[in-house]
Amino acid sequence: MSVPSISSVKTLHLSIIVILIASSIIVSQSVFAQQTAKEILQERDNAIKTGLAYNGTMLIVTQEINKTEYKTGEKFSVIPHLINAGNNVATITHGEPLFEIEVLDQNGDTSFIWPDATATVGIDESLKPDMSTTGRWVSGYGGFPEIVLDKPGNYTVYSIASINSEGIPAHMESIWSKPLEIAILAENQTTPNTSPAISVTTNLQNYTAEDKIIISGHIANPNSKLPLVIKIFDSHHQEVISKLFPLWSNESYAWTVPPAAFYYSGNYTVLAQYGENYTTSHFILNFDIHQYLQSLSPLQQRKMFPGTLPQDFHCRGGFQLILKAEDFTPACVHPLAATKLIMWGWALGTTHPEPLIKNMSIVGLQQNYFAGQPINATVRYTGYEFGGIIPDVTILDSNGTQVWNNCCIVHSEDPQLAFSTFTYVVAGPAGSPVINKTGTYTMTVLLDNKTAQASFTVTNQRNQTLPASFEPCQDPYPQKYQGIPTLYMPLNSTGKICVRYHNLNDFPVRIGIGISEANNLTQSAKDVSAWNDSGNNTISAGDSTIVYWIKTGNHKGLYGLTIFCVPMPFAVGYENSTLKQNDFPWLENNNQWFCPAEPYDFHIDSTAGFKVGYIPVK
Repeated sequence: MSVPSISSVKTLHLSIIVILIASSIIVSQSVFAQQTAKEILQERDNAIKTGLAYNGTMLIVTQEINKTEYKTGEKFSVIPHLINAGNNVATITHGEPLFEIEVLDQNGDTSFIWPDATATVGIDESLKPDMSTTGRWVSGYGGFPEIVLDKPGNYTVYSIASINSEGIPAHMESIWSKPLEIAILAENQTTPNTSPAISVTTNLQNYTAEDKIIISGHIANPNSKLPLVIKIFDSHHQEVISKLFPLWSNESYAWTVPPAAFYYSGNYTVLAQYGENYTTSHFILNFDIHQYLQSLSPLQQRKMFPGTLPQDFHCRGGFQLILKAEDFTPACVHPLAATKLIMWGWALGTTHPEPLIKNMSIVGLQQNYFAGQPINATVRYTGYEFGGIIPDVTILDSNGTQVWNNCCIVHSEDPQLAFSTFTYVVAGPAGSPVINKTGTYTMTVLLDNKTAQASFTVTNQRNQTLPASFEPCQDPYPQKYQGIPTLYMPLNSTGKICVRYHNLNDFPVRIGIGISEANNLTQSAKDVSAWNDSGNNTISAGDSTIVYWIKTGNHKGLYGLTIFCVPMPFAVGYENSTLKQNDFPWLENNNQWFCPAEPYDFHIDSTAGFKVGYIPVK
């Protein structure tokens, strides 16, 4: 049986229609030693089709391989995938099998091809968004082939998928993946490969506002369970967005990056880092955030940016933004239609005719606070409220310098406009404001067209109200491994937690403690407060100890106490024997926590006013 050439493969008479295949490679690519092979491959890359789009579908071909270096005579397999990364269902027809695999040597000559013939049997498949396929009838060939190469050198692997889709004039296309480069070593040849190989690539080199941004890659044989860190930097080397992927072995990854993360067009760099190993890729954005928003409908903008004021929505060129008079829902219509709808009273212009906020005040703010004491205050206002929008609260010292603000808290994911009287409890990401320096301060609140101010003082008298036994954390924290460690406190009591930190950086990093409701970790505890007596919320490089104060009220409850990322169980008014693992819902789904790399090491050294118990693990 003869082996078809590359050109003959492109002209097989199959009734096939291409939707889109944008190739991405899932393993690292080594550098060929000979320029001749690169030139040959580059010429062919320029000649073949690598991407088409149809009716909102986006098909991507990826290749998986367990490593990039093999000995002569060693068997290996390449597993290709066809992935629908679009928004619509892709209905495809293909031959048997779906993929062809080719291996070229460093001179560009074919060293391996599979299969040597493609059946013309039509096989139908439907791929929903984010679904993938390797074809349905690979088993008829005994699975994907075991490839054996006997000649040392550098080789390039291609996976080619041919498909037909309803709705496009039928014609045959051969869609090639990007090259996957591997090395075949002689039996006695070795290479210094002590660390995992990393790859990262983008599905496109140039993006418009309508394109999906997909970052993909692979870690070959990771030697530990370190997370893989993906970061994207702009042309000024400023980080734009990042993501962590937990890895185990031979782990592939794919990340659809939200275009809303990018405010400006320009050149961007993707960094994939695993331990001390890293690699980079690059892409170009041909749109900014305003152009991206204009590519979305108001409904899509509302889902993606909850809390956006209706008058701040964007419309495509040639359309005008209006607000439905009944419920202030934004809509984009032709300017002539906008004029008529406003005249008929069905719609309003993009500026509401009356101030959104009628009045606003600060209530519950005391005149005096102790250093390190949580500052409890509530903002009350009457007017129109959009869910997701909260007052902007700032605390200034006597010199007008900002010492605290509540950025960035959003309390609703479903923005609705309503006219009423509302209350907002002043809090930031770490809970209520805490000021550790004595002096006079001013709390300023801003929401839409209204402002409110109130002053208070901070004095250094807190320690005089506490028993002398609370000065140190006198109870060593037990280091046992017999269950889930849980902290217990009585009602109406004060305790301390001493935490030892080791800052791994040569610059200060932010620390803190938070207490949340056990059944809703996004909700701060209402009857428990926490603060520290370090004077600030950062630690310097090296070793340090931070003392956190915890004060409970008269409310019995279950909470999560967070020092970094994953909360530990915390109970007020309970005994150890009464609690179980499912009393703290996040413990049931602990495998869903993906924590960023810690900027410091820490452990609880000692406590005061607490009991420590252990909940049995299921």
